[in-house]
Formats: sequence, structure tokens, C-alpha cells
Amino acid sequence: MLTKKGAIWVSAVLYLTLGIVAISLILGAAIPLVEKMRDRNTVIQTKNMLFTLDETIRTVGNEGPGSQRELSPFTVTEGKLVINKADDKIVWNKDTTAIIQEPSTHGNRVVIKEGVISMELKETLVEEKYDMVLTLEYTNIDIDLVSSFANPFVGTYTALIKHTGTFTPLPGNKPIIAIIMT
Repeated sequence: MLTKKGAIWVSAVLYLTLGIVAISLILGAAIPLVEKMRDRNTVIQTKNMLFTLDETIRTVGNEGPGSQRELSPFTVTEGKLVINKADDKIVWNKDTTAIIQEPSTHGNRVVIKEGVISMELKETLVEEKYDMVLTLEYTNIDIDLVSSFANPFVGTYTALIKHTGTFTPLPGNKPIIAIIMT
């Protein structure tokens, strides 16, 4: 009788070990795929947010002095959003392992334009790690940032897009659009 009980316990332990190994293999393969899908969805959501922001900035700029629109909530779920008022650019970037587009290499820069957004997947020094960069660039609007928060922005904010009623000095004479982050 004791040998039968021992054999049952040995087989139970073997089945349990086999089950744990199988689950570990499945999770080891599934987790990277889930992370890549999540990164792709984050890029899609961020593109939509940047399209909305751009449309609002251009609408306020075209309507003239005093015009303003509020974007609330203005959420940057992942990555970092930088409003660069010196270069009149809005740049979002995120580290990823997902190959969302053809990556830029050292001598080969690959920038894809999707509407007003420039997209670039930059290689990093770490193998199979990339930096996804989405950029909005303004040539006929002067961007000003008014915020008690510092760049980069991550989280949920209220963004007020306001035509200040001022223009840059000649010869450009571009409207100044303030992005007020609260």
C-alpha cells in the first residue's frame, strides 16, 4: 500500500511540475506580444490626441485674437510630451520594443508623415529597443507655453489653447498661440 501512495504523490508532483513549466513557456511568449500590442495602441491613441491638439491650435489661430478652446481632460497616458516653444514644436516620445514602422538607423533616417504628424522610430544603443517619436511642427504659428508644470508632461491636465492677440515682430508676423496647462 505504501508504494502505491508514494507513486501517486510522485506522479502528482510530476504533473504539477509539467503544468508549471507549460504555463511559464506560454507566459514567456505571450507577455512580449501583449506589450508590443499595448505600445501600438498607445501610439494610435497619442496620434489621435495630437491630431485633436493640432486641429484646436490651428482653429484658434485662424479665428483671431481672443479665441480660445479648452481640451479637458488632456491625457498623456504613456511616454513624454514636450512642448518646445523655442522651436515651435510639440514632441511625444516613448521607449518601445514594438517595430511600429521601419526604424531609422545611423545613416538612414526614416520619417513618415501622417497628416501633420511626423513619425520616426529611432534605434537605441540597446538591441531591439526603440524610441518612437511623434512631432507636430509649426512654421506659421508661434507656440508659447504657460504652465506651472515643467516639460515633459505625463498625466492628465486641462489644456487651454488661446490666441493671445499678439503677433511676432515682422517679417514673419505669426500669431502667438498660448498653450496653458493646468
